[in-house]
Amino acid sequence: MKRVRLAVVAIVLAVGAVGCESPAPRSGSYTPQRLRAVTPAEAFAAAEQVLSEDFQIATRDPSLGLLRTAHVESRERSADQPIRGTLGSPKRVRKYSEVRIEPAGDGVNVWCKVVVEENQSDAYRMFHQEHALSDIPSDTPADREGGTTAAQNTVWKVKRRDRAMERQIRRSIRNLLVES
Repeated sequence: MKRVRLAVVAIVLAVGAVGCESPAPRSGSYTPQRLRAVTPAEAFAAAEQVLSEDFQIATRDPSLGLLRTAHVESRERSADQPIRGTLGSPKRVRKYSEVRIEPAGDGVNVWCKVVVEENQSDAYRMFHQEHALSDIPSDTPADREGGTTAAQNTVWKVKRRDRAMERQIRRSIRNLLVES
């Protein structure tokens, strides 16, 4: 029995030590674009220039070909619930963009996504107590968000992708590379 445990532990450690390479982006989670006769460095520089027009770059890693922007907050009417969107106040939303550049043959693949998240803090707080183990009010100030900041307590839910902005970013990258 002891040998079996040692064997299992050795296998787990071996698999953990080997690690894994970051896979290519899933095609369903990004909008792809193929650019021929372009180096990864040129595509990365063009993508960085295009993203910096509308966003602030938060993560920049040329070795991975990754650019990720900081979140930009705004208010908009809810499109998926017309009555609440018409009668209620606009919801807080934020969006960020991510572009990945990967070499592919004689060119590069440019993977782009723009994600829109909606603030769900009110709904989360309203139903938070529903998941408690007991109805007896025994929560402490820390349980009631007393020891954290408002930013830490904010709950964001991914609502959709901004496909129009993704097309605009890809088009701008392509145009910038064709012009140079």
